[in-house]
Order: sequence, then C-alpha cells, then structure tokens
Amino acid sequence: MILNVQDVSIRYHKANKNAVTKASFSIEDNSIVSIVGHNGAGKSTLIQAIMQNLNYEGTITYGFDKKELYKYIRVQTQTSTFEKNAKVKAAQQYIADHKHKQVMRRKNDHLILK
Repeated sequence: MILNVQDVSIRYHKANKNAVTKASFSIEDNSIVSIVGHNGAGKSTLIQAIMQNLNYEGTITYGFDKKELYKYIRVQTQTSTFEKNAKVKAAQQYIADHKHKQVMRRKNDHLILK
C-alpha cells in the first residue's frame, strides 16, 4: 500500500459545509488512479490534503517516509503533462486499451508507462 485515505473531511475557513466529506480509499504501489468529478466536487482539495498542503480531519497514511512525498506521488492535472506531450486523456486511453497488461513499471524511482 502506497497511500491510505480514511474518513478524510476538509472544510475551508468560514465555509458552511465541507469541501470533502469522509473520503476513504487505498492505493496500491504501481497504480494509476484518477479522481474525477464535477466542478467544485473537492478533487483538487483532496489532492492538496494528500500532498500535505492543506489541513484535514481523518487519517492519511503513507507507505513511505513523508519527507519523500513528491518522489512517490505525482499529480497530473487535466491541462498539464506527465511526460512530454502525454495528456491525461491519452494515458487513460492507453490504460483502457492495455488493462490486461501491466502498464506501469519502476525506473529510477519514476513510474512510467510501458
């Protein structure tokens, strides 16, 4: 397990309701994970909590030393690139086309598509 999120809730200062309420999931090593939802659903807020940039209630457990957070977890937004010219939609399509194969491998502590 590389990441475990358990009952994580996030509320911005002076907000009437939570931006994220009781999110729970685990991510295994060498996984590709998408967090999807409509505008304002709390996707970016949850990512900010996972990346230790935002306070939260609940538990986030890392399967590595948190000092090496950016070595193990990388964030790919919809409009930026993971590798040169590789967009999220292309990566998702590749995964869908090759879901019966191992699509990730570790090289020099970076996860790359095969």
